[in-house]
Amino acid sequence: MTRSISGIFRQILAVAAISAAAAAQFPGTAEAAPLLNTPGSLDTTFDGDGRRTFEFFPNSSVAMSSALQPDGKIVVVGANDTSIYPVGVARFNPNGSLDPTFGDGGKKVITNPIRTSLFEWKVALQPDGKILIAGSFPTIIGFDFSILRLNSDGSMDTTFDGDGVFNLNFLGEAEVAYDLAVQPDGKIVLVGGIYFDGTRAFGIARVLPNGGIDPTFGTGNGTMITDIRDPASNGFLFAEAFAVGLQSDGKIIVAGRGFTLSLSSYMVLARYTANGVLDLSLIHI
Repeated sequence: MTRSISGIFRQILAVAAISAAAAAQFPGTAEAAPLLNTPGSLDTTFDGDGRRTFEFFPNSSVAMSSALQPDGKIVVVGANDTSIYPVGVARFNPNGSLDPTFGDGGKKVITNPIRTSLFEWKVALQPDGKILIAGSFPTIIGFDFSILRLNSDGSMDTTFDGDGVFNLNFLGEAEVAYDLAVQPDGKIVLVGGIYFDGTRAFGIARVLPNGGIDPTFGTGNGTMITDIRDPASNGFLFAEAFAVGLQSDGKIIVAGRGFTLSLSSYMVLARYTANGVLDLSLIHI
């Protein structure tokens, strides 16, 4: 999740000190995050001064996430910091210029008059170059976990759930997705917060490469809801999952937060088997 800077869709990237060996990617932020030649110096080969300021939506833009392609191009996802919040996607060349082969002159705005976007857009790249964007769309009664998939040229991938948009509602209330990860087999793990009956819990889902729910995951419907308990009282915490990582053995690591009615807060780390069952050998609060 990034900080919002009103009026400017700032920066892009997130790569530290490029050496002859490798380039490392950091999460995108709304602040200009320059490329570095040597520690602390700006790389003036990137847009002339090492930073790129970019206004996606007039006077109201925020960058949410970025990802680095194998060819060095940079994909940035953002939103309009207003009451409407369409999704904005841009791709930049390694030198900081917009990539004209992507979208409309390097950028794409995704809007829907019924389902305008609202929360936490996170980007991930598939090995085939397609772009996944996770977040949440509002519904009449709350919010859905959502994934958008774009082709490498920025067009919607209609082979993904029929229209390029996957939506999932666990329990019919407010549900917000915060992060995603792509497995080696192409399946997509999506995590976030589930809000129901006055409480909050970890929500995890796994989606097939075609945009269908994976019936082999979790409780048999592709999803898993995990209540987190307060270590002091053993009572339920309000919990949200903010980040997901994949182990080499297929197990899934989920990190987030929990807090009580008195607002005592905890860091929470949980691990699930490859089939979405809570791994009781590792759960830390």
